Amino acid sequence: MGLEIYPLPLVLSDEWTDTYLLMDRPPHEVKDVTYSYYIKGSNTPIIVDTGLPKGIFAELGWKEYPKPEWDLVRHLNRFNLKPSDVGYLIHTHLHFDHCGLDDLFPNAKIVLQRRELEAAAVPRVPKGMAEKGSSWHMLAYSDRKTISKLVGEFWNRVVLLDGEEEIVPGVKCVWVGGHTPGSQAVYVETEKGTAIITGDVCYRYDNLERDIPVGFYYNLEDAIKALARFRRDGKYILPGHDPKTLEKFPDKVPP
Repeated sequence: MGLEIYPLPLVLSDEWTDTYLLMDRPPHEVKDVTYSYYIKGSNTPIIVDTGLPKGIFAELGWKEYPKPEWDLVRHLNRFNLKPSDVGYLIHTHLHFDHCGLDDLFPNAKIVLQRRELEAAAVPRVPKGMAEKGSSWHMLAYSDRKTISKLVGEFWNRVVLLDGEEEIVPGVKCVWVGGHTPGSQAVYVETEKGTAIITGDVCYRYDNLERDIPVGFYYNLEDAIKALARFRRDGKYILPGHDPKTLEKFPDKVPP
């Protein structure tokens, strides 16, 4: 098939280990990387996830460490691409750090699971738990301005899936759930084997290597099943936020 995947790091920030490792005690701070991925070799450029809106970490009081060279447009320039060249955006899920820069891509079809958009647009938060100051409101974890564009300004470019579907030859979206109601993984058939972009249901390699599900989950059973499926199906695994991805694949997948 000749498909290749290029990890595009966007943001370096702080994270707590109990976010990505269930019941990690005591939790401690580690460095976290937010990624986009460029899939090369299809008949149109494909981007998986677009990162976060500028300034949102500051609004939340979270630490980030600016790296100008990690700008998404600058990454595309390395491949002689403009955002307008991209034909598909695939979202693993709709948390703000995965779909915040869709504005950059005026011609791309935006591919996501129907149940993910429904959950992000009208999140089900237990009664009495959404007040300011309660951590439970983070189950929604979606930027309202971003989601409003998906159901408004971008609507004629949105492609809603109901489960598993091949988007172009060699690139398949697979519903896995777990982290969010409509989390999906992206299976890419490279010439050396199947690569899986997992989204945040597999947040880091620790989830796979230690067989511990993600600490921030919507459905724990689905999160556990997803890890088993990734181990079974994938030769190359690309978790949601692990800095080790850049060590394992400093250039592209397959190496």
